[in-house]
Amino acid sequence: MIKMMFKYELKKIFSKRMNKVLLAAVLVMTVIYSGMAIGSMSYTDADGQSHTGIDAGRLLAEDVNQWKGKLTTEKISEVINDYKTLSAKYQDEIPNTEYGKTVQSYYDIYSFVIGVLTPDSEWNEGAVYQLSDEQLQDIYTIYQDNMKKMAEEYGTTPEKRSYLENVYKKIEIPFTFEAKGSWLR
Repeated sequence: MIKMMFKYELKKIFSKRMNKVLLAAVLVMTVIYSGMAIGSMSYTDADGQSHTGIDAGRLLAEDVNQWKGKLTTEKISEVINDYKTLSAKYQDEIPNTEYGKTVQSYYDIYSFVIGVLTPDSEWNEGAVYQLSDEQLQDIYTIYQDNMKKMAEEYGTTPEKRSYLENVYKKIEIPFTFEAKGSWLR
């Protein structure tokens, strides 16, 4: 019975020329946007060569997943110290070869640290260079302090504040890290 009704409804939709045209237009737009998304994926190999397309997404996920697992303060310190070393060595800009060998794999972790250090301001890489080893070891404490401030700021009522505090308490620390594009395997 339901199958028959579904078939009848589809017949009603496809019997009108305008519906067919709109459906075709939606399909074409979907294909175009999907192609643009796939084409915008970029990966830089160890030789500094840039690759795009779906294979680039797979390679990038594989590269980033070398950091997969618990994001301990030791891993975070390793990332930040390596980035500081490379930045000191290449003061103008880190070359594509170095970016492809190391930086690309941990750039999300580096970005996380900047986000923790500058939660209420614009992106500021300078915050990383002012970061001491002690502060690096306390990165999750800084993160939790930011969450408390956010609960106070966005919790305009006691109920909202309580809700936000409960949600933030459920966040497991240290974080588990995995490539954003890991679905591309």
